[in-house]
Amino acid sequence: MAGLTVLRVAGPAEAFPGKRGDDEVIPWLDRPPANPVPNVIVRQLDWEQVDSWLTPPDQFFVINHYGQPNLDAEAWRLGVAGLVSRPQSLTLADLKSRARREVEFTMECSGNTGLPFFIGGVGNARWA
Repeated sequence: MAGLTVLRVAGPAEAFPGKRGDDEVIPWLDRPPANPVPNVIVRQLDWEQVDSWLTPPDQFFVINHYGQPNLDAEAWRLGVAGLVSRPQSLTLADLKSRARREVEFTMECSGNTGLPFFIGGVGNARWA
């Protein structure tokens, strides 16, 4: 619960050990105000729905500051340059052909809790 305190979250902690089936979930006493910019802050984590360590993809926060670019997967390239011994340009197919590695990691928006209505810009995922 200390982690939730740091995030200034006052919701239940369904995903944390020690909860029994007969425990009562205490509702928010100080609900955050409604999101006034749903076209920018498209989706936030709903803390009252947290029931697992990993955030389901359809509950992960979505922020659109500048819209979404239209990318052509065939033309897209990742440039690796700078202080590297071998600069290169990798295609999406190059990246997909490499050995898959997964890691569980938490991502938090740098603006999370910067506004009274924005406390759900955080999520845990298994990234590949």
